[in-house]
Amino acid sequence: MKIKRRKKPREEIKNTALKNILDKRIKLPNKIRLGVIGIIFFFLIFSAFNANAIDEKPEINIKTTVTFAYSQNGDFDYIIYLTDNMVYDGRTTIKPVDNLIAFRDIVDHIDASFTYNFYSTKTASITGDYILTALIKTDMWSKKFTLASGKFNDSFNEDFSVDYLYYENVTKLINAETGVTASNPQLIIECNIYNLRVKSSEYIFDPDRFIHSMSVSLNENTIDLSDNLKKEMSGVKTTEEKIYSSEGNKEIDQWTANAYFFIIIIIIFSFITKGDVVKLNEIEKQVKKINKKYNEWIVEVDEPPKRPLGTEIINTKSIEDLMKISEELGKPMIYYGSNHEGTHTYYVLDETAHYRYVLYDKEKYIEHLVKNKGKYNKFF
Repeated sequence: MKIKRRKKPREEIKNTALKNILDKRIKLPNKIRLGVIGIIFFFLIFSAFNANAIDEKPEINIKTTVTFAYSQNGDFDYIIYLTDNMVYDGRTTIKPVDNLIAFRDIVDHIDASFTYNFYSTKTASITGDYILTALIKTDMWSKKFTLASGKFNDSFNEDFSVDYLYYENVTKLINAETGVTASNPQLIIECNIYNLRVKSSEYIFDPDRFIHSMSVSLNENTIDLSDNLKKEMSGVKTTEEKIYSSEGNKEIDQWTANAYFFIIIIIIFSFITKGDVVKLNEIEKQVKKINKKYNEWIVEVDEPPKRPLGTEIINTKSIEDLMKISEELGKPMIYYGSNHEGTHTYYVLDETAHYRYVLYDKEKYIEHLVKNKGKYNKFF
């Protein structure tokens, strides 16, 4: 005869597995467990509040982009021609790069030039006017001479002679004419570029005028020309783009992430831990209910009251009956509970009788009797 083996239903297997997992949870004192959950919950509320409290004010940032860049460049250059000399071993010229002293007595003449160029990052043209002047400047008066002028497209080059002897003679004539010898005469050669206009496929605009100058000493034993011969002026054209962004977005995202983090922590902590609260059975629930209902009349003791000889024990059918006796006699109800014996006994004590009501936790009571069967042979 074959015995069929009863298979456990899948639902029962699942419930058993879940119960095993729940039984393995970390047991903590209930106050500590609830305290930790409360603290985490506080941080959760705090994060959620901050996420909602931040005002999302739009912030406008201006993004500037250079779309066109240009530069104007002006360069003075010169060559000093020398007579036969021993100081420079017969050298015939001095240029700016040579960095040599031009002694007046060995200088024959000076030729100079000015070059203007325009550069841009995109195809463009520039037009304008220019005037090249020589200015004799003293501490008392000044006099200007025009060397060259004209119009140009994109660039130009102008050659001229630095006739320092001529300008020194003009100085002497004016000094003789005025009867006053002006000191510190100096020759300033200046190129003034104006009426400028730049044209490209995107822009038409008028840049600032470009002025560059060089100086030459007069009436000195040496002829000194200024070192700063090059000049550059640059400019740009830009476009501006407004970029709208929320000032509080990053903070909101951070606080929201914090809130989700604390939610996950609460879920995980609640799942892996359990409190130490003991689940009450039906008898314990009844005892708790009775003690709560008749709290003012009940006195709990650590040991059962001793019964004097001749005192009768009278069992009541319900706690209500025992309560009536307590009220009639005007005596309190005494409660003694023994968890290891599985008994919960309520007494009302009188001189001739002990009235009582007993609740039995059958499992614990039987277990107690079995363990102490030698003491309770009368029950077996």
